[in-house]
Amino acid sequence: MILKNLNYPLDFKFKITTLASDFNITDKNGNYVAYVRQKMFRLKEDVIVFSDESRTKELFNIKAN
Repeated sequence: MILKNLNYPLDFKFKITTLASDFNITDKNGNYVAYVRQKMFRLKEDVIVFSDESRTKELFNIKAN
């Protein structure tokens, strides 16, 4: 899995200027871990985790039933 060998604690930096819940995750050394985007106003939860903000490589997707 991509998220192995992380240096805890992880730092979550939320963006409040977008119409979605976006945040970056870095480890304690400041190394980039992932970019997370959750679309707002959805009837079902849909969270997508990408390798970076360019959103070219999706690591995994979390969806509610």
